[in-house]
Amino acid sequence: MATASSVFKSLDNFNDKTTVIVEVDSVSSTPVLQDVVFHNAGKAYECKELKTTLVSSKFTIAAGFKKFKTFENCYLTFMLNGQMQKVRIIPENAFLLGGYKDVTFKK
Repeated sequence: MATASSVFKSLDNFNDKTTVIVEVDSVSSTPVLQDVVFHNAGKAYECKELKTTLVSSKFTIAAGFKKFKTFENCYLTFMLNGQMQKVRIIPENAFLLGGYKDVTFKK
């Protein structure tokens, strides 16, 4: 089986929460997802809401967290089928879904 490849897709700040969307390629037909954590400014935040979809071998993760106004050195970690995944949240791509007001990205 091929190694799963995780890619940041988008981030939004709608409905009083921050949602991070990640896609993972090459996922088995029975993915096991655990320990979804958002890292921001040196602190770790557990996932409050989680939605997943699997189409063919593409696994989409939509993870909801408390609403953030500042984003600094952000990344998402999770265990997928027993393997740790780390996905950097790229500020240049973070505005794909919009939903921003009074939000700052720091490098």
